[in-house]
Amino acid sequence: MCRALHYWKTEEFSELIDGVSTEFVITYNQAKIAEDLGLEHICGTGYGKSLEYLIKDSHQTKTREKGPDQKYVAGRMYKINR
Repeated sequence: MCRALHYWKTEEFSELIDGVSTEFVITYNQAKIAEDLGLEHICGTGYGKSLEYLIKDSHQTKTREKGPDQKYVAGRMYKINR
């Protein structure tokens, strides 16, 4: 973890979010530090990237939780006939 995170107050997230995507939490807090320093262009990119991590990791978690013969398409789960 970045040493700079120890000098700034960081956001605390629920265990659910922290368990799903630690990359989201780290990237979000780094973006928050950039915002606190007045680096608007960098913090916007960081917030966007942190959201990408959260979406990707939550999708991977859902994929692991469903069976191997099921698939998500547009938010709906379908059974795959093999």
